[in-house]
Amino acid sequence: MVSTRELLYGGLTASALFAVGYMIYFDQRRQRDPEFRKELRRRRLRAEKKYSLSIDQTKSIAVAEGLKAAGLSEDEPVPPTPEGREKYFLKHLQLGEDLMMRGESYFPAAAACFFRGLKVHGNPMQMMMMLQPAVPEPVFNMIMELLAEDMKATDSKGREAADIDQ
Repeated sequence: MVSTRELLYGGLTASALFAVGYMIYFDQRRQRDPEFRKELRRRRLRAEKKYSLSIDQTKSIAVAEGLKAAGLSEDEPVPPTPEGREKYFLKHLQLGEDLMMRGESYFPAAAACFFRGLKVHGNPMQMMMMLQPAVPEPVFNMIMELLAEDMKATDSKGREAADIDQ
């Protein structure tokens, strides 16, 4: 009579042999079939693209929710007067600190607030150097990404304006 233990060991052995056999088959096919390699590459690129889009969407949703929780709108106008700019700067720095203290889920919104404050500051690079030791590294990296995106957008707008002038 076959015991339960022998039946279990037999099943595990068969499963392990099947898994090893499939790995060998997959590896051989991957090495020898160019169409299979192309399909694997396409799948990987699609997955990476989908993943990067989902990260971007998650960040934008997190920023929007964090700004909404702080009582700010996405397209808040910058005041034209120096006093208004100073108030705007201080308000956004304080909001960024408050959001940052709420936890990691609010880091994108905190970075957006710090970024908005930096945009109206007279010397943003000096302010960045002061912020660097005061904020967590992920927030600082997000601020740097926002600054880079803003510079790219400003640069492309400047090129379009130069093309129109010519």
